Amino acid sequence: NNNNNHYNCNRGQQHQHQHRHRNHSVPESILNEVFPPHIVRALQAGEKVEPEHKEMVTVYFSDIVGFDKLPIEAFKVSNLVDRLYSKFDELSHKHNVFKIDAFKDTWMGVTNLIHDQSDDHALRMARFAVDALDAAHDTWIDPERPALGRTNVRIGFHSGPVVASVVGSRNPQYCIFGDTVNVASRMESHSLPGKIQCSDVSAKLCQTTMETMETTLSSDKVALYSRGQIEIKGKGKMHTYFVGNNNNTNNNNNDVDTMLLKESTLFWSSNISLMEPPPR
Repeated sequence: NNNNNHYNCNRGQQHQHQHRHRNHSVPESILNEVFPPHIVRALQAGEKVEPEHKEMVTVYFSDIVGFDKLPIEAFKVSNLVDRLYSKFDELSHKHNVFKIDAFKDTWMGVTNLIHDQSDDHALRMARFAVDALDAAHDTWIDPERPALGRTNVRIGFHSGPVVASVVGSRNPQYCIFGDTVNVASRMESHSLPGKIQCSDVSAKLCQTTMETMETTLSSDKVALYSRGQIEIKGKGKMHTYFVGNNNNTNNNNNDVDTMLLKESTLFWSSNISLMEPPPR
């Protein structure tokens, strides 16, 4: 989908279905996991939820590498997804990332949508992505068959405007619409296994936040690696960046790729600016 109608939805269907019938035995804390609090209040009051325009958010996508070819039974696939995305859910609370969707092998989240995170939404998402990648690499595909190894994911994020709304009357869903969602999805699909890719827009937002941070702790920052201009389906050439943590522990997946990253590493500080990759 290459137009501005691209969307994704929060699918907490069971709780939403109960809520639609005004079953107040559903704890509000659960509803707040499915909808933003102000949406919960509007729905409880029987009010129609109007679409909301958000000028700048950061949207995240990840998927499990090789998911459709996993050599395990369906119930073990379900167990894997539950184990992995339970970790992602916990991390989303740690970084205050709002979960939009978890469907099949895709996990989707957004920052600066329901809370004012205008000062750090891109960097917040970058930190979440680094932790999510580490969590995946610490998750066995099948604990009973360790020879299958650990889970690998592909991650991408992008920053820009979206429209958020509740759609449908049966199992209503909280959705975000706009080309920003489409580009974020492309950042993920055009990333590499075990890598986090972001757009130039998100990278510059991360840089700006880190340059204004008072702390000098490396754990509060991320490293960005220029990937240069790559062809993005439906978008043409885009300048993108790989994201890593400041101790560089999650960038050892591929020898050739690691060489590229080492020669174009950007550790953000107040005296470093975005750079093109070195000539080859």
